[in-house]
Amino acid sequence: MPRGTTSLGWGPQGLGLGYPAGAAILTSLLITVVLAVLAGFMAWAAVRNRPRAVAV
Repeated sequence: MPRGTTSLGWGPQGLGLGYPAGAAILTSLLITVVLAVLAGFMAWAAVRNRPRAVAV
């Protein structure tokens, strides 16, 4: 590592934040993405499974 380097690559420590703050940010981003995908899937399933109109 070059002189003055304090971390390898980027991660929670490499964000310039302390480990707990960086880990909290990365965890919240992961949870946000998972919830967005789940909400999209539920919306798709609701549209796909709605009753169809029957012509009389």
